[in-house]
Amino acid sequence: MARKKRVNPMRIIVAAFLGIILFGTLLLMLPISSRAHIYTSPLTALFTATSATCVTGLVVVDTATYWSSFGQAVILVMIQIGGLGFMSVISLFFLVLRKHVGLRSRILIMQSFNLDCLDGVVRLIRDVMRGTLCLEGVGAIILSARFIPDYGLGRGIWCGIFHSISAFCNAGFDIVGTRNGLSGMMVYARDPIVLLTLAVLLILGGLGFFVWEDFLSKRSLRNLRIHSKLAIITTAVLLIAGMLLILFAEWNNKGTFAGFSFRDKLVNAFFQSATPRTAGFNSVDQGLLTDGGKVITILLMYIGAGGGSTAGGIKTVTVAVLLLSALSTLKGKRDLIVFERRIETRQVTSGAALLISSLVLTVCGALLITMREGIPFMQTLFETVSAFSTVGLSTGITAQIGAFSRVILILLMYIGRIGVTTFTVGLLFKAQDSSEVTYPTEGVMIG
Repeated sequence: MARKKRVNPMRIIVAAFLGIILFGTLLLMLPISSRAHIYTSPLTALFTATSATCVTGLVVVDTATYWSSFGQAVILVMIQIGGLGFMSVISLFFLVLRKHVGLRSRILIMQSFNLDCLDGVVRLIRDVMRGTLCLEGVGAIILSARFIPDYGLGRGIWCGIFHSISAFCNAGFDIVGTRNGLSGMMVYARDPIVLLTLAVLLILGGLGFFVWEDFLSKRSLRNLRIHSKLAIITTAVLLIAGMLLILFAEWNNKGTFAGFSFRDKLVNAFFQSATPRTAGFNSVDQGLLTDGGKVITILLMYIGAGGGSTAGGIKTVTVAVLLLSALSTLKGKRDLIVFERRIETRQVTSGAALLISSLVLTVCGALLITMREGIPFMQTLFETVSAFSTVGLSTGITAQIGAFSRVILILLMYIGRIGVTTFTVGLLFKAQDSSEVTYPTEGVMIG
């Protein structure tokens, strides 16, 4: 009897996300999905389905006015599945039906959350689902209470639920529409309840499920694992530093902060510091940011949020490890020691590989779009970083670019969500173990 061929778990993850995107594309193409009850073009449906499943938020048509209630529901389901991960949702059904979660499913969950071992995988999924339901529920109640006076009972509740899930999953889709010449969350730029509720949801969703589990089990910041400590500290530093830098860059900008009160400037600066990592809601027009504001936003988008979370980017812990490693090297130290623990060299090199590969992807994508569309490089880089980091912020060019450029953004969203390593090992290359052969060493000149 022939031995059963072993399936690469990374290929299953790649295929699962692709399957969800294609199925969502078919549903969004149907007349029932659009308000005008017309067939939607395949590229528009594919772009929207990819953006929803990859929890990005970039759109080529307005979500509030183009899509019907059915279409918006399809988008919301894809956001929830994309945010939590396909295998997490499947495992939830197993748990509800009291079925055993097999080894293969556990391995897939481990891969999708970037975990190092199988210990506690099922418990993690259970806690993730409970925490998600609780946080999204509380967020929906607060937002519904604010939206009902503006949209009525039914639509107000729907807006509360939609934006709570979209925020927690770091998707950035909104169904606010346009009012008084403002669109999206710009309508609520002077409403701290809405902005701060969304900010808290996206920060908690972006910390990462592993950090939740660690904190709930240890209940002490001192006893947390290194990953959790680095994730929390880096997130806090980025939020505070980002807010102060954006305040400085946009304080007198007539297109963004100039007309705000002091309180509104603080709230919007904090929101603008939080949303690029990686929610995609915008309370001010991103196209009117100063060059300094755009650079800060691009850097925040590129970094993203925590590993094993609903967010994208190269991740906060990756950046922290690389910076600490560089500092350690400059001090002449051989090993990277963090909180009295040694970080493996393999993890540092993996972080460097992710940094370089993502930089190449986003810059090359921006160059291709610039050459194709004739749009300034800063604007196209903003869009490609937003796509790869699954943010969804836009300077306004996504709806204007052609089919070729949209395909580039689709690929960047897809690769950014499933991960560069998962994409390359699962689709392009076969993982190889270099330990089988030991080669002689030879030095090179660095610097």
